Amino acid sequence: MLWPFAYYPELPPAEVDGKTYDYIVVGAGVGGCIVASLLSEDPGVSVLVLDKGHVKDSMLSRIPLASQGFRRVDALQIQDKRWSEAVPGAQGRKMPLYGVDGVGGASRINGMIWTRGCPGDYAAWADMGLDDWSWDKVEPYFQRLENAIAHPDSKVRGHQAAKKVGLPVGGDCNDPRAPAMGYFDLDKTINPRGERVSALQAFLGKDVAIRRQSHLSVCTGAVASQLEVDGPRGIVTGVRIRPSKPTPGRPAEEYFVKARREVILSSGALVTPQLLMLSGIGPRDITRRLKIPLVKELPAVGANLADHVGFPVMMEVPRKETFHLLQNILWATWYFLLWLLSGAGLLGSGSTSYTMFVRTGAIDEKTMQVMTEDDDGNDNMDATKAHNIPDVEIMVMGGNTLMTVIPKKTSLSLYTVLGQPRSRGRVELASVDPLAHPRVTLPHFDDQRDVASARIAMRFAMRLVEEFQNSGYPYPAPILFAPGNRPELLAWAKLEPSPPVLPDAGPQDSGKTWSDVTDEEIDDYVTHLCYSTYHFLGTCSMSNDESKGVVDQRLRVHGFKNLRIADTSVLPRPVSVHTMAPTMMVAQRCVSFIKKDWASKRTNGKPA
Repeated sequence: MLWPFAYYPELPPAEVDGKTYDYIVVGAGVGGCIVASLLSEDPGVSVLVLDKGHVKDSMLSRIPLASQGFRRVDALQIQDKRWSEAVPGAQGRKMPLYGVDGVGGASRINGMIWTRGCPGDYAAWADMGLDDWSWDKVEPYFQRLENAIAHPDSKVRGHQAAKKVGLPVGGDCNDPRAPAMGYFDLDKTINPRGERVSALQAFLGKDVAIRRQSHLSVCTGAVASQLEVDGPRGIVTGVRIRPSKPTPGRPAEEYFVKARREVILSSGALVTPQLLMLSGIGPRDITRRLKIPLVKELPAVGANLADHVGFPVMMEVPRKETFHLLQNILWATWYFLLWLLSGAGLLGSGSTSYTMFVRTGAIDEKTMQVMTEDDDGNDNMDATKAHNIPDVEIMVMGGNTLMTVIPKKTSLSLYTVLGQPRSRGRVELASVDPLAHPRVTLPHFDDQRDVASARIAMRFAMRLVEEFQNSGYPYPAPILFAPGNRPELLAWAKLEPSPPVLPDAGPQDSGKTWSDVTDEEIDDYVTHLCYSTYHFLGTCSMSNDESKGVVDQRLRVHGFKNLRIADTSVLPRPVSVHTMAPTMMVAQRCVSFIKKDWASKRTNGKPA
């Protein structure tokens, strides 16, 4: 048992300067925590993990609902906010890009939703020539990560609406035998005590860090500025690092750590390509523009950026039916005490417990009804087939999902997300300064096929609203936000930058329904109110062809023997689910590859 007041053993950059480690992990996010933890299980190797942020593991960070949210004031002091370039497909708006500077990465503040993806997601990867990433190859790694403690039968209101449009109800969306489309209970990374389980707590917690101090070093407040590369040999010899908060008025100190075996990048889909390009690994034109010596030309570094884009349909419902209840200080105090004593109540859960997955190609556009078979009699529900991958998720969320406050209104949202976008953006260097944010061009609605999918998705969500309103729900549930409804509120919400508070909305006027709203009204609504869901991926994508990708199937950067990537940047195409579980699977596989390779070297008599 550890002394309860023992400090987490964080090291500043100056204390690791000049030292040599077997493995250096750059980034202690979701993937980096796993890589560092699993590699350091072997006491015979030394592991250094670097992170720009710090641990800052407080009680607040353990409360599921209170710690959730990229868009709120950062009470945890680990959020990082930047802005995208103007997004042409979203009315030229610049969008906020929220990240996390802290050990555990996005798992510290995300929705805690655990979704593997259906087998068809990975069948699609195999169809791209990535046979080592088919469902049968990745499923065992999901199983090793999981400890599913319950799958209770759901009694949530709204089941009837899902049934009315042809969706199966209930069940485990992570079961490979589950249908490709349906209304599902969601697994969340919350322990039996009602506490958030982030990658920090699960893999790199205080007990692990203290117990392994002799061979595991956690260096925080450090940003990697450049990889030291021996280009002709294809070897990364070390990493140059700087303090993430330089002393004002003084030149930035620079330190160097040496790698004996491998360097693993786990800084996420926006920062990992930035570090590669700063090190001369990437597109020739970008390195030439900033006068960075080209070490290895890889055109796909920073390209292929994909992201799930979301937009809401909202109904007005009583406060007691929503998380808006917590805006009352008395109810907030009650639920905090309830969580403190038992881990139960609203604070002990995330904002989303139920969701729907659907494929727009399987929806009858005249009736907005899900078709279980196509016109040729093929099964639309077979989740093992790549062509049945759901391309839309509709999350049921008991609150406001706009970026602005709506006074005197409490809402239930059907938050609609495109899960298989075709649009692609990019990440580019804006400066040679490693502390400068890269230039991020989001891909939203760059491809007209995504526009067409959004139209169907919106109509389908509005059809769900209509069924919900007629399902026997005991309260009025008028539409608050949807295409063709509340034009005065929509006009205000479309102002840029978004106003912090919308004007008081008057009584509900009769608006458009799914059957009479126009494509133009949907397009106007979606492009003005869409936002990133922060599922960035693909910027260092996996491919057997180095002209089209950055890493091979063993996650090694093309042209290098000891440089790997273990984060969402390697995903070759979007998975139609939340990305935490796939990221953890990738990280675990990365460690498996590393251990096998170095065991093979020892077996063959080569020095390790």
